Amino acid sequence: MRLKFEIHLRPSLQRKILLVVLSLLKNSQIFILTHSPLVISSIFDAWIYKFTLENGKSHLSGIVTSKTGFNSTSVLDDVFDVDEDFDVETEKSFNQFYFIRSKMRFFLEIIWII
Repeated sequence: MRLKFEIHLRPSLQRKILLVVLSLLKNSQIFILTHSPLVISSIFDAWIYKFTLENGKSHLSGIVTSKTGFNSTSVLDDVFDVDEDFDVETEKSFNQFYFIRSKMRFFLEIIWII
């Protein structure tokens, strides 16, 4: 059976739907296709197969254990390799800020030494 949960479900339901499906289909093997960290963090006692696209072809890039109890940010980083917390423009602004802050610290350390 193939299921794709996140298409038309609110986030609160994404977290619960898998538990309902598993209770209805006991002793079944279920393959879930998802991009939802909420669905993945609700999986227990399961394997997650990570795929990547290389040269237009999908390849198995890793297998990880289920992420029950992990928050969405951890799942995004662990499973989907997304380590950014914000949109592209906000990330760019933060990176500029951190760069300027590091230069200011360096400058202040030089002044302190003199």
